[in-house]
Amino acid sequence: MNGLTDTHIHLTDTPYVDRVSETLEKTVANGVSGIIVPGYSIDSWKTLVDLKKRNPQISTAIGLHPGYITFENVSDYNIQQYYSEMNPIAIGEIGLDNRKGYPSSIIQEKLFGQQLDLACAWQKPLILHCVGEHSSCISLLKQYSKRKPLQGVLHRANCSIQIAEQYIKLGFHLGFGPDLFNSRRKKLHALAQWAPNDNILLETDAPYCKNQDGDIYHPWILPELANYLASLKGISASTMCNIVKQNTYNLFGI
Repeated sequence: MNGLTDTHIHLTDTPYVDRVSETLEKTVANGVSGIIVPGYSIDSWKTLVDLKKRNPQISTAIGLHPGYITFENVSDYNIQQYYSEMNPIAIGEIGLDNRKGYPSSIIQEKLFGQQLDLACAWQKPLILHCVGEHSSCISLLKQYSKRKPLQGVLHRANCSIQIAEQYIKLGFHLGFGPDLFNSRRKKLHALAQWAPNDNILLETDAPYCKNQDGDIYHPWILPELANYLASLKGISASTMCNIVKQNTYNLFGI
């Protein structure tokens, strides 16, 4: 477990996809030795299979993001083939999203449920994406947890402490990213300060998390993020690093 792990970064996307080796070298040189790249669409799965072959040191996840639903049944996406080729450590990113232009909640919940079935069958943790649908997401997770215990991470956690408590009771971690650097995100800071140490993970969601000037937060800023989170929680940076490294290992085995 040398170094930190960025538990959510999209190396399949611009600007990284054309400079993966360079990105990984700089990331490792700055104390980040682990990378988890989630798949979110058929196109991203195809890219990720090739990326994994050329860079076996990265870890992958496979899932269908609610914004990339094109068929109403997960079997139509040939996910089993990509799963076999990719050998992912998690299912994700999957979930629910109520933003305008997305598929109906009925279709989203159907695909989400089918992917929860796969997570149970394949015995893999989840990487959850949830925007404005925490009640429905938690309800579905509770249904499935009755059949088989689930575990995973709420990616880029941004919810109330009361909602976070429900995720944690279901066996989930909270993924914190560079959004924490925004001093105006008081509720997010409160959530991070409250979050139990055993349920914290770090991520960048690069290249989709940006600063107030629109600049990308790259994966090599993860040690800085760990230091910032440590200051919010009133513990040492080394303690925080050890906490998140252990949590990453406990959940993902890396």
